[in-house]
Amino acid sequence: MRRLFFLMPNLESCRQVVAELEDEGVPEHHLHAIASLDQSLDGLPEAGVLQKTELAHGLEWGAGLGGVAGMLGGLLAVCWR
Repeated sequence: MRRLFFLMPNLESCRQVVAELEDEGVPEHHLHAIASLDQSLDGLPEAGVLQKTELAHGLEWGAGLGGVAGMLGGLLAVCWR
């Protein structure tokens, strides 16, 4: 999955970009806005924890690498006997 990040100078620019992306057919559930605590994101799709962090990506990689390492370790244990 590829993420594109845009740094906007103000809230109006952010609203304009979100509107243009929606006009181009990008669904709202794929758009997420993050701002500082003193900014209000009224009317913009706010990002959740999974979008603000790389938690899901890390879990996928961790499960994949852990599974491969476990399989290799099990094969070594069985073949080493």
